[in-house]
Amino acid sequence: MTTTQFSDRRMPLREEEIEVCERVFRQLCLRQPPMTEAEREALASSIIYYFQTGVRNEGSLARLLA
Repeated sequence: MTTTQFSDRRMPLREEEIEVCERVFRQLCLRQPPMTEAEREALASSIIYYFQTGVRNEGSLARLLA
């Protein structure tokens, strides 16, 4: 039997991880002018991408995407 190892990027986010990403998303949306739905989706995707690649600190995520 073979075992498959998943990278952190392929694992589902836990509730507390989603909460971190959501706080960063809300913070960035408040700082920027009104965004389109597509821009909000792109921002959310970027937050999750960077979170899954190891940027776990809320301040670091916000600075990276500001």
